[in-house]
Amino acid sequence: MNSSANPLISVVMPVYNALPFLDDSISSILQQTFREFEFVIFNDASTDNSTARLREWAARDPRICLHESNQQLGLSGSSNAVVSHARAAI
Repeated sequence: MNSSANPLISVVMPVYNALPFLDDSISSILQQTFREFEFVIFNDASTDNSTARLREWAARDPRICLHESNQQLGLSGSSNAVVSHARAAI
């Protein structure tokens, strides 16, 4: 996807210590039949190996826009943060 283009759809996912679920969750989104979307993931200072796995996924698929926080924001803070990075029109 062209990074300067505004996608029609943004899929957002905040993540905190979700390593056991990441592969299935990310695969599920990326395998949708509609392919013209950005997938914005916000890593909320995970302390498990989620960071490394998310970076692997982001390197494999250009639709993934990974953002990371050094400080845990919590559920509402990370949800607001991930939405703020979405580029699709509201």
